[in-house]
Amino acid sequence: MSDADEITEVGLLEGIIRRPAMYWGDSDNHFHSFVAFLSGYGLGQGDHLDEEARQQLDDVIPPRFHEFVTEYYGHKFPHGGYGWTTFIEENSNSDQEALSLFLKLRRLYDEQNEGEQDDAGKPDPAAS
Repeated sequence: MSDADEITEVGLLEGIIRRPAMYWGDSDNHFHSFVAFLSGYGLGQGDHLDEEARQQLDDVIPPRFHEFVTEYYGHKFPHGGYGWTTFIEENSNSDQEALSLFLKLRRLYDEQNEGEQDDAGKPDPAAS
C-alpha cells in the first residue's frame, strides 16, 4: 500500500498520528510541526485544492473546531480572535503535551458533534 493509499484509507489525521515523521521528519516539536504541516498543506495547495483534499483538511480541523475549543476553555467565540492553537499552547507545558491535548479535544469535538452533520458531511451549525 502506498502512502497516498494509506492516507485515503485511514484519513489524513490518522495517517499523521500513525507516521508523524513522514509529515515533518524527526522532530521533537510535535505540535508546532503538526500546525506547520497543516498550514503549509493548505497554503501550498491554495486555489488548487480539489474537493477530496479540502475534505481531508476539514477532517483534521473541522470548520467549527475554533469555536469548540474557545468555548471548551470557557470563552465566547471569537475570544480576542484566538484560535485553537493559542488555547492549546496556553494549556500545555510542552510540544508533545500540546499535540496530545489537540488529539483529546478532537475526540471530544467528534463525540459532541456525532450525528450532527449537514448534507456535505460537515457539522451542522444549526444543530448546536
